[in-house]
Amino acid sequence: MKKITLFSLVILSVIFTQGFTELTILSPPQLKRWWDASPDLTTTSIAAFGYIPWGRKIIGRLQLANPLDACDYIKQTDNDYLQQPILVAMRGKCPFVTKAHYAQLAGAKMLIVVDDNYEQVAAHLMVDVMGQGESVSIPSVLMTRQGGEKLINSLESKDPAVNSISATFDFPLRQAKKVEYHVWLSSATPQSFKFLRQWQAYEQKLHDYATMVPHYAHFSAVGQEGDLQASKDCICKGKYCAPDPDEHRDNTGKDVLLEDLRQKCIIKLYNVDTWWKYVTHYDDFCLTGGRMQSCSENALSSMKINPDTIDKCVKDSFDTKNADTCNSNKFFDEEEKAMEKDGVFIFPSVIINGFAYRGNLIPSQGVFEAICESFTDMPKVCRRVLHRPDQERSHAPILVSALVFLVFFALFVFCCYRRYLKREMYKQMVRDVNIAVSQYIAFKETDTNDEEKGEI
Repeated sequence: MKKITLFSLVILSVIFTQGFTELTILSPPQLKRWWDASPDLTTTSIAAFGYIPWGRKIIGRLQLANPLDACDYIKQTDNDYLQQPILVAMRGKCPFVTKAHYAQLAGAKMLIVVDDNYEQVAAHLMVDVMGQGESVSIPSVLMTRQGGEKLINSLESKDPAVNSISATFDFPLRQAKKVEYHVWLSSATPQSFKFLRQWQAYEQKLHDYATMVPHYAHFSAVGQEGDLQASKDCICKGKYCAPDPDEHRDNTGKDVLLEDLRQKCIIKLYNVDTWWKYVTHYDDFCLTGGRMQSCSENALSSMKINPDTIDKCVKDSFDTKNADTCNSNKFFDEEEKAMEKDGVFIFPSVIINGFAYRGNLIPSQGVFEAICESFTDMPKVCRRVLHRPDQERSHAPILVSALVFLVFFALFVFCCYRRYLKREMYKQMVRDVNIAVSQYIAFKETDTNDEEKGEI
């Protein structure tokens, strides 16, 4: 019954944390017209694995996978070969991550998987059920069957004016001046600590620019059939539960929850920097076996932190000071509200400015790039790591400065030219007056001479 509960939560996670892309058809014209007029039939959902170029676009030509299910090596002939195409495949017969692997081997820059049912793709999430998603370096999306069939029918046409499809995919992000990202973890999953181990170096780069908030996920068994309230994987009568971390050996879900609370207390009583030191030590020495509590006490003692102080904080978080008889825990109640707000029911996961990150968490370069792209004004550390010079940030200040300079320069030239014209006009006027005066004097003298001659 516990498995059913976890499965239900995964379904909920799909509904609340779906990521969408925008596919724009550039050509042919007839497909573009239908596509633009049918936005509800052409939605896509981003896979939870692979490299996603958040904040950027992918432009390319579409090509059908051969075989269409992309469950084997994809064949290409000289007639249908495209360099780095966007491959289109049908859902079914093999896991999503297998299709992505074969598409990647075929040189595709992206994979579109067409749903095999007429339904909203928001109800499904392409997940890595085989644990091989870390090796996928291209993005994958699930598309509605209505939109996918339009693509397939066009690509299968014999008319070159119809079967040549150009498209662009936009992977938008919510941008803000300040970025806050939530990292959802669980002490039950080594994957959480594996992500933190890789993420620590990136967090140090972003420390002065983006705010990291660690959170701890859990699920509830209240209202489920069976005697789950007495389960060793739950506390507070089944209100808070966690999966068994080591298959019923040394630790239980209850131990996981208490460890999560210890880490919450470290953040509350100290700071995130102290928490980083603790989880690093915990990753080194506590994930290889043994009791979580005793290993935690050793880690705290090595950091000169009194384990009793943390233990008191944990007990004080329960309404009855006891994990077995309690009715609620203030820390987990706060986390539950945060989970609902962020739409998180799977872990580890990352929420950036309220937006659910999709793609590989490991390697963590993709998460770093997504956070950098979430800034309206990207920090220098991001531009340096992403190899983007300062001048690429925005050309607007340069253009404005150049325009202002040109305006002032034009005014200066105009004023100078105006003064020059005035001076030339004055000189010309003086010359004209002198000529006129000279002519008048000459005329007067002639007239006088004529009069004198008449008198004689």
